[in-house]
Amino acid sequence: DRVSCNGDTILLQPPFPANQYLWSTGATTASILVNTSGTFWLEITNDGICFSRDTVNVETVAAPLLELGNDTSICANNALKLSASSSDADQYKWSTSEQDSVIYVLDSGLYWVQVKLGNCFFSDSILVEPKPAASLDLGIDTAICRGDSLFIGAQLPNAERYLWSDNFEDSTRYISSPGNYSVLVTFENGCQTIGEIEISEITCATTLIMPN
Repeated sequence: DRVSCNGDTILLQPPFPANQYLWSTGATTASILVNTSGTFWLEITNDGICFSRDTVNVETVAAPLLELGNDTSICANNALKLSASSSDADQYKWSTSEQDSVIYVLDSGLYWVQVKLGNCFFSDSILVEPKPAASLDLGIDTAICRGDSLFIGAQLPNAERYLWSDNFEDSTRYISSPGNYSVLVTFENGCQTIGEIEISEITCATTLIMPN
């Protein structure tokens, strides 16, 4: 028996030559091309007296629903789900060497999946590119004198929103209380980054000068 994957053409021919050929399709050539399911027979003869006949079954396997989607882009540290589960395949093989129907990717690159359905193999690919986003560094952890304040700036290009851990919403601020502070920055393209800093408080020596 032979298998045609998604209508691929199959060459049918006898293992040895003869003087005359008659196929079930009516063809009288030594070989035929088929791309549909069915039972095909060939009758051959060399002298027109003795005939030999053989039969072959051809099965057509339709391409599964395999679509990873359009090429896309992702933010740093954001996982992208790639699914081939709708194909109902027997086996899955990804460019990452994973063998599940669904994978999650964090890095940019070209990803492909090959699925096995019966004796046929089908594949699809997707290009994942990185979305631009700046990193944020609020500086090293530091200490301030009691009663003083520290200026912190978190300005980044193409930033759309700033949200601090204490719900303050601006790119710059003064901090006068000790604690752990973080700011979540959201960019115009939907990506996010976070910056953190720890502020501690110390008692600083004061010098009092009395007039004479």
